[in-house]
Amino acid sequence: MRTRWRASTAGLILSVVACAGKSAAERIAEHDRVRVAWEETARFVGAEWIGGAIPDAYATRTLDRANEELRADSEKLQKDDMPDEARARLGEALEATRARVDTLRLAVGASDRASVARLVRDSPRANADSLLRQVALR
Repeated sequence: MRTRWRASTAGLILSVVACAGKSAAERIAEHDRVRVAWEETARFVGAEWIGGAIPDAYATRTLDRANEELRADSEKLQKDDMPDEARARLGEALEATRARVDTLRLAVGASDRASVARLVRDSPRANADSLLRQVALR
């Protein structure tokens, strides 16, 4: 318990120091990069799991971790100093990504390869030039 608290405190301190001096646009871009990275990780895990390249336990742990990290970034977003409209748009994007990761996790847990294939195929393509980030940096 004590170790977890220390790790959480250290993470909070690092995130505050890392965000110091950054503009709102840079912080928006950083939050969106986190979202995009975990969304693409989830897509990759789903695709590799369908092909049998990774075991169920690894896929489950990775998707659980994606969900945890997206939740943590959502919490950081609420504390970040940025325009309310940007916070709302980022929050919606993070929640949509979390919902897709949750659905993918449930399908992997149920060994439903058809659903995972559909989710991987139908999930929106995320990339480094996210529309949200482009708008923020103008």
